[in-house]
Amino acid sequence: MKRRAYILLIVVILCTILYWITYKHNESIDNDGPKQGPLKVRLHSALFNNGIDSIVNAYAAMKDGFVSNDTAKAKSDCKTMIAAADSLHMEELKKDTTGIYDAIQMQVSDMKNNAQNLLADKDIAAMRKDFKMVSESFYPLLKAIHYDGKNLYWQNCPMAFGDGNDASWLSSTIAIENPYLGNKDVSMEHCGEIKDSIVSK
Repeated sequence: MKRRAYILLIVVILCTILYWITYKHNESIDNDGPKQGPLKVRLHSALFNNGIDSIVNAYAAMKDGFVSNDTAKAKSDCKTMIAAADSLHMEELKKDTTGIYDAIQMQVSDMKNNAQNLLADKDIAAMRKDFKMVSESFYPLLKAIHYDGKNLYWQNCPMAFGDGNDASWLSSTIAIENPYLGNKDVSMEHCGEIKDSIVSK
């Protein structure tokens, strides 16, 4: 009986030692250094942020061109936006483990394709339809990268292309200045509402 108790005691001691060694070993591995988690996409380099700001500024200028019904200005600013998108440094997004690089690359490509279509349009009505598509590519891009530059407002007009044909756009001001209806008709220039915002934190 004493022999069995003695053997049981040895087994318990050995198990305790084994557990302690294994636990400490794993703990030392865990503490070898900080683990590389997913990239916090809000923390971009100044180079990347400046590139996005350039696109935002060109987009805002293009929107103002549509508000004033100025097709030459809208196309000129559209070219500036495409050039800024071509110069965007996205390499740092490859470090992110959530696959954001591929998504952003696709959105930038869609935005540029729609902008190129806008440049080829002959009249302002067609240009405005492509501006809608540019906006719908650009807005989710800014949301995906957690843009933290200037405050932006996602605004919508329910009758941009007639009853039941709405369209949205980004604005750096709360005030509604409708790029789809322009300022020729003063009663419609401010038609729309804010649907969402991208606010700097």
